[in-house]
Amino acid sequence: MGSAATATVAALHPGEIGSLSGFADATAAILLIASIVFGLKGAVPILLASYLLAATVPQASRLYGIVVIVVVFSVLVQGSLIPTAAKVLHVPMRTVQPEPWALGIRLRDEPEGFHRVTVAPGSPADGRTIKELTHLPVDVWVSFVVRDQQLITVRADTTLHAGDDLLILAADKEQPELAVIFEQPDDPRAPVAST
Repeated sequence: MGSAATATVAALHPGEIGSLSGFADATAAILLIASIVFGLKGAVPILLASYLLAATVPQASRLYGIVVIVVVFSVLVQGSLIPTAAKVLHVPMRTVQPEPWALGIRLRDEPEGFHRVTVAPGSPADGRTIKELTHLPVDVWVSFVVRDQQLITVRADTTLHAGDDLLILAADKEQPELAVIFEQPDDPRAPVAST
């Protein structure tokens, strides 16, 4: 068993429980779910037992201690036996890997001035730093750069690469210019500046 940070979580397939055929399989799934739901709810008994401490009940602290010990024992024993109980009851379980971190914002209306672009291979932005993009309109702000599912710190010396996803703040009228700089390959027929 690994540490809590690297441990995976065992979970029931929701589709498999719904499609269990036969009375025995459905009963086994219900028994397992009932043992999880009712066996691990330790907060309610401890809360109710705390009322004993406020009331004038003889040996209230002893009764409270008994409840706490029973709840802790129940959580430890029942919690560690869930995979075993599922195996005995033939209830399918699977290992769920932790999901990666995600950033999402839902807005009522589409915001003005937000542009999501992907740097195309061979585009004017590919392989250049943000400060080298001299053709960018003045009021353009590169807010996010995501490369290989990692957020990159945006600075003037941040080099952009093909496949980078960018979130850019700019007026909507700048969209065609942004497309030329970030999403269209350089035109090989365009004249090259002489040195």
